[in-house]
Amino acid sequence: MRVETQQAVDQWCADRLGIDSSALWREVTVTSPDEGCDDHESWSIYWRGKGVHVCAPATTGASDVASLLGSDHTELQQPDFWRAFASQRAARMIGPVTHGCLDEDPGLPEDVEQIDPVRLTLLRKTTTAEEWHESGFAQAINVGLPAIAIWGPMPGSEHHWVPALLGGAALTGVAGADRDIRVLVASPARGRGHGLALARAAAAYAVSWHGWARWRTPSANEPATRIAARLGFEAYATELSITP
Repeated sequence: MRVETQQAVDQWCADRLGIDSSALWREVTVTSPDEGCDDHESWSIYWRGKGVHVCAPATTGASDVASLLGSDHTELQQPDFWRAFASQRAARMIGPVTHGCLDEDPGLPEDVEQIDPVRLTLLRKTTTAEEWHESGFAQAINVGLPAIAIWGPMPGSEHHWVPALLGGAALTGVAGADRDIRVLVASPARGRGHGLALARAAAAYAVSWHGWARWRTPSANEPATRIAARLGFEAYATELSITP
């Protein structure tokens, strides 16, 4: 990333986490919703370098805060620590997820087109409920954010002559602009390069219009991780969350 991009991302993160920029990625911090974090019920944990930043629920007790602040950052950067933490509270761990940033235009592919985001709902029939939820497309549809699609014959369909929605991408808001990439490909159409084309198109739009793009890729999603690396996304930070 260019220096100015790094500075912009760092400042946005510090503001969102409710901490001073001098502490970002340098120490362990624990903040609550009234100090700047968004969620009042879940735990959100972010780490990079020597820093670990925990957004704790409003109901968090002083003993939990003290225990976390007294822990070494290397321990808090282990998913197993948080898996046990979640288990002790009968909660569920989600992640980890890698936040990647890109500020170089990867170029626009030829086989995509911009669509009304409402049409992304067609993918609900060809993906699981969990995949649809994690895609974040519902948010894009609600506020009419930019959406991109690939159409073509659906593999395995009896009506192969009818163009189907093979995959879509949307951009949701981060740091005051539509630069957060969301990608979802129909299950039968995976492994054919559609995810790469959609992510490339979304990244090209975000970088061209807003200077940089962000893409959060779950560590368990190897295809998305490979695509992010191929497009030049630089791993910026790791996130996981603990939900009731």
